[in-house]
Amino acid sequence: MNEAQISVPQRSAELDALIRQATNYFENGKSASTRASYASDQRAWENFLVRHSLPAALPTTFDVVSLYVAHCAAQAQNSISTIKRRVASLCYLHRQAGYEDWPAALRRSHLFREVLAGIMRVHGAAQVGAKPLSTDEIKKIVAACPRNLLGLRDRSLCLLGFSLGSRRSELSSVIEIADLSFTAEGVTVRLSRGKTDPFGIEGRVVAIPFSEYVETCPVQALRGWLSAAQLTSGPLYRAVDRWDHVSPTALNPRSVGKILSGALKRAGFNQAKTSPHSLRVGFCSTAASHGHCTEREIAKVTGHRSNVLRRYIRDADLFRDGASGRLGL
Repeated sequence: MNEAQISVPQRSAELDALIRQATNYFENGKSASTRASYASDQRAWENFLVRHSLPAALPTTFDVVSLYVAHCAAQAQNSISTIKRRVASLCYLHRQAGYEDWPAALRRSHLFREVLAGIMRVHGAAQVGAKPLSTDEIKKIVAACPRNLLGLRDRSLCLLGFSLGSRRSELSSVIEIADLSFTAEGVTVRLSRGKTDPFGIEGRVVAIPFSEYVETCPVQALRGWLSAAQLTSGPLYRAVDRWDHVSPTALNPRSVGKILSGALKRAGFNQAKTSPHSLRVGFCSTAASHGHCTEREIAKVTGHRSNVLRRYIRDADLFRDGASGRLGL
């Protein structure tokens, strides 16, 4: 949306200010990561059209979209979820251009539905999730962190991220120092918004107690990072350069993946199938193992509202609950 898209019979200075405000609200209707994903998907779409000399005019015909998803499926790095997201981005592009009914019409297209079904049958529709990190792995990752400022940040980020079952967006741009409250028992963290609460209507507060071991205590690691970086306000986690200069702005969400990848490499772990989501999945599966925590207790920390949490717990209990191990063989 831009100011030119808002049609009003007469313009005044006050109305112009309202239009600018509405445009700003529109642009902030999607999170920064969603906007970045849509921009990346739009580049992929435009590259496809140029490569095959196809018309770029909207609305796009459904046979061209069918060719596009087939093209995406032929590229090994594109999962089924990525292809579906690219179709969603294309639908959003059409809605922005004023073709409100185009997404529903695409879903009704027999050609498109059958091509997408064929892709799912041939390539498989199961989503491969991030590999969960265990408590033992977190301990080794933390032990391998250097004792400089950057290492203190990485150590704190990994321990807090694991203890909260955090998403990367929460570690990078949601949690601020004002959201922390240290007590004699540990620290409480106020998460003002999240994926299931993007507008911060509810929020949640999570308590993290002191751990038994100082070396792996998320509360002590948090205090160490704040003290060494001399931070008293603003974003919790930030970039640190080679001269130990701390950025005044929050980490980019994508930087969380690079930080975790570097921490894994220092600890000698294989980085394949591991992502920032491994902290979140690892918390859920570890907390659920051997009945340590109930599903409700885990969801209270992570903010889960979907069946995704149940899948994490089910995967953690595969051997414990497996009927095949009770056959007396």
